[in-house]
Amino acid sequence: MAAQEFAVTLERSTPHPLRDFRSGAAGRDQNRPIREAQTRSDFLAATDAWSRLVRKVIRVSLRPILGIDPGVTGGIASLWPDGRIDAYDIPTVDGAVNVDALVRHVRAHAPRLAIIERAQAMPKQGVVSTFKYGVAFGALCAVTALCEIPTYLVSPRKWKTHFGLDADKEKSRALAIRLWPGCGLFERKRDHGRSEAALLARYGAEVIERRLPNDDL
Repeated sequence: MAAQEFAVTLERSTPHPLRDFRSGAAGRDQNRPIREAQTRSDFLAATDAWSRLVRKVIRVSLRPILGIDPGVTGGIASLWPDGRIDAYDIPTVDGAVNVDALVRHVRAHAPRLAIIERAQAMPKQGVVSTFKYGVAFGALCAVTALCEIPTYLVSPRKWKTHFGLDADKEKSRALAIRLWPGCGLFERKRDHGRSEAALLARYGAEVIERRLPNDDL
C-alpha cells in the first residue's frame, strides 16, 4: 500500500510533457477570448492614434494659416508651413465685401486655422465708416464659418504687442517687408491691410497654434 501511494505521489510530482501541455492548453483556451479582446482593443486604439497623427501631419504640413485684417480696405493672407506668404486685398463689390469671391478664395486654400483681428470702434471714426467696418467684419466671420474653419479673434493690442508694434500701420508694413523680403506683396503704402493680415497669420502660427491641443489641429 505504501508502495502504491509512493508511486501515485511520484507520478503527480514528476513533470509530464503531454499532461502539462494539455493542462496549459486548457488554461490558455480559457483566457484566449480575453486576450483576443484586449488585442483588438489595443489595435483599434493604436489605429485611432495613428489616424489622428496622420490627419495632424497633413493639416500642418500642407495647409496654411489664414490671417484677415477686417474692413473693406483690409487684407487676407495665407501663411504656408514652409514660410511662404500669399496676401491679397479683400475682394469687394459695390463698396462691400464680395462674399462669393472670398468664399471661393478661402476654399481654394483650405486653411487649417483662421485668425481675424477683433473689430472695435476707432477714435474719430464716423458713424457711416463704423457701420461699414462692422458689416465687413461680420461678413468675414461668416465666410470662415461657412468654410468650417476654426476661427480665433485677436485684439489689435494683443497681436501687435507680440511683434512690438503700435497703431502705426506703416510699422506693420515695414515689418512684413522684413519678414518676407522680395515677395513684392507689401510695396505700396496702401498694402497695410495685406501686411497686417500676414502678421496676424504669423501670430496664429507662433502663439495660438502652439497653445492648441493636438486633437484640435
